[in-house]
This record gives sequence, structure tokens and C-alpha cells, in this order.
Amino acid sequence: GAQVSGLKPGDIVFTYMPHQTEVVIREQEAYLLPESVSPEDGCFIALLGVAYNAILDARIVLGETVAIMGMGVIGQLLVQLCRLAGAGQVIAIDLLESRLAQARARGADVTIDASQGGDVALQVRQMTANRGADVVIECTGSPKGLNESIRVAGFNGAVVCVSFLAGEARGLMLGDEFHHNRIRVISSQAAGVNPELHPRWNSERKLRAAIAALPRLDLSGLITQRFPFDRAAEAYRLVDEHPEETVQVILTYP
Repeated sequence: GAQVSGLKPGDIVFTYMPHQTEVVIREQEAYLLPESVSPEDGCFIALLGVAYNAILDARIVLGETVAIMGMGVIGQLLVQLCRLAGAGQVIAIDLLESRLAQARARGADVTIDASQGGDVALQVRQMTANRGADVVIECTGSPKGLNESIRVAGFNGAVVCVSFLAGEARGLMLGDEFHHNRIRVISSQAAGVNPELHPRWNSERKLRAAIAALPRLDLSGLITQRFPFDRAAEAYRLVDEHPEETVQVILTYP
């Protein structure tokens, strides 16, 4: 538009708009990507904002043990952000070995394959002098994943719940570790930020900080499939039915 002053034709920008072929937005709703960031890497910004929000909620202390439950896109980003935030030990937990391999490549100290039937919480305690994790960040989308996150957390520990857990939370047992270990469960709903950080932090600062962190992250190999926009239904079906084959799926436009 004629009155746009901070952007010019050809600039690569991020917006929160849905998947569509064109949008009309205010200048303030478009965020310029750093010059070193490719448009494909820019596809991670929305979920990176979610991961960054979890870091603000987690308040990791230098040297603490952080367990991340779920190694989808957000979990993969959190492995690296937790390291940047000062975690002394990062433990990645998932049901899929392929995603755990990705986590190891991005700096996870230990990975646990929860599909093998072992007691994940016991394994974490065995590697933390029986303390458990200081912070657990839950990204599974499953009430059972949240329940296991609570079991993994140590006494007075915190569980940061990133997932949107729709419907009834079956499989969540609050009479066990949650009660006896004084676990704090924090909703990390990404539309707001940790109120303890207000007014220094708000959603605008969080997004800009996430974009600034993007060049420091290893995103190679996280995009597993690319679909033309007119095959979007096929892309969604793949994510829904074959998560073992996917991490980040993107849509391309002619």
C-alpha cells in the first residue's frame, strides 16, 4: 500500500494468517525476517513462538534438568531453546525413535523411547540422583502424556503444559505424584505470556525475540514433506494418519 513505510516489495515477512494464496493485512501485522533466514525457515516462526512462550513460563535456572515430553516440531525447537536458556541436562522423550534421533542431533543429552514399555519416570530419576526433572515441558497433545510429565517431575517441580488438550482428560491421575510431590502444572497458552514477567514481556516482545533467535537454531531436516497448496487435504491426512513419517509439513504456492 502507498502508506506502508517500513516494508518494501520483495521483503520476506511472517504473518499469523491462515493458509491461503493471498492476504491483505496492516503493516504492523507483518514481521520482517532476518536476512540470514530463508522463507522455509520462516515457516517455523508460529510454533517457535509457542516454544519460546514455554521457556518464559518454565523460568529455567542455570544447570537444571529439563525433560521435554513429545518430539514434534515444538519439542525439537525446545531442545535447543532449553540449552540456550541454561539447562544443564536436556532429556527428550517420545514414542518414535526417528524423532528421538532428531532430538539427539539437536543437542539432547539423553533420549527415552517411551514405546518400549519401561517406566519413564523411574529412568529419569535414575539419571538425576533420584531427584526427577526440575522442569518438564509437555508437548504431546495427550492427557496420558501430561500424566507422565507429572510423574517425571521432581519434588516441587514444574510441568509446563504446551498442549491444547481438548475434551475430557482421561488417563490423568491426580492422586499420585501430582499430590505427593507438590507439582505445579502451568498452562502455557501462547496468546499471553507469563504474568510474572509483566510488564517487561508481552506477546509482541516474545514474537520478536523468537524471530531473533531463529538464526541460532538448527532447523535442517525438520521439514519432512512439501505439498502444493492444492493438495493441502492430502498433507493434513498424512499428518493425522502417519505421524511417524512427519515432523514439519509445509505447503508451497506457485
